[in-house]
Amino acid sequence: MQHRHQHILNRLPKNWKIIFVQPSLPGAIFQGKALSAPINKNIFITTMPIIHAADRITFFRRINDILVVAWSRFVLKRHHIKHPVILLYEPRFSPVIGKLGERLVWYELIDDRLSFSEVPSRIRRNVETVLVNADLVTASSGKLYDMAKSQRKERNNVFLVGNGVDYDHFAADRHDISFDNTDDSILAINKLNHPIIGYLGSIGEWFDFELIEKIAARFPTTFILVIGFVFPRLSKRVGEIVREHPNVRFVERKNYSKLAAYLNAFTVSIIPFKIYNLTESVNPTKFYEYCAAGRPVITTALPELEKYQDVISYAHDHEEFLESLESIVILKTKKQDQDRLRSIAKENLWDSKVQAIIDILFKFTGVIP
Repeated sequence: MQHRHQHILNRLPKNWKIIFVQPSLPGAIFQGKALSAPINKNIFITTMPIIHAADRITFFRRINDILVVAWSRFVLKRHHIKHPVILLYEPRFSPVIGKLGERLVWYELIDDRLSFSEVPSRIRRNVETVLVNADLVTASSGKLYDMAKSQRKERNNVFLVGNGVDYDHFAADRHDISFDNTDDSILAINKLNHPIIGYLGSIGEWFDFELIEKIAARFPTTFILVIGFVFPRLSKRVGEIVREHPNVRFVERKNYSKLAAYLNAFTVSIIPFKIYNLTESVNPTKFYEYCAAGRPVITTALPELEKYQDVISYAHDHEEFLESLESIVILKTKKQDQDRLRSIAKENLWDSKVQAIIDILFKFTGVIP
């Protein structure tokens, strides 16, 4: 699967040298990634040699601050970059602001970081520092856009750039692409030929497990197929659901090149998110991917998707979600217009989103791609 930053960085001009800094050394080691390596001709990846857990102690947090700046200077010198544009996704790296001879500080505000239960309160200072001191902010949803404008003096330097989709990747006829033959769950589901209620994306604290259990119990002749990374602390919960409901499968995240094939197998695609502070600011990339594939969409009442409720099924509670599933999958009395779904995707192409970002950067830097 690919995230917003990957779609954006891969579409920026190829004559721009891009250094992507992974958040922490332990995370990189865990994922088997190198400390420094080229991704392609103009994008390089490196890893910040800090341990976030050490931030719990004030002394070590200050050491980490020094390391963040020192390592950034080292990496820039190594790549012969004198006046960089700093793009921040991770507020923890705020100590670099004003320390690298930067031409511009650009903050990509893609979530309400402080609404995550595992994010410590001390990060608030970093978030506020970035929001106040960044030269420009691009926000991925309306709520985040409003939040950024409310906290900045220069409100004209905040821009709404929502998420998008690689339309051709998901809209192409991919029935001829075979599933992963090593995935026994998928092979079993294909052979049973039951309706598939599908989800693509990470499974974190925002994921409504209770709703998944209700779907499994109400519609035992369907299969609920959940594809994506499960955050470790939720593994036990996933195991409980799978044991209790034989028609539920959680499958590890798949390579981006294979996602269209899996999505094409869905009878209906779902976004089963809890509705609270965190998800109220979410603009789910998977929604546009579902639309590009022309799959019917049922979502919980995410504010960012409310404007599409005349095209998709927009459920305000669990019962409404279940009723939508019944009418689309079981009774087949309700259909969603594939052309309108695909029009939504075409209106939100990553190419267009990134071009808007390039235009914004030109406005601030005067650099022509």
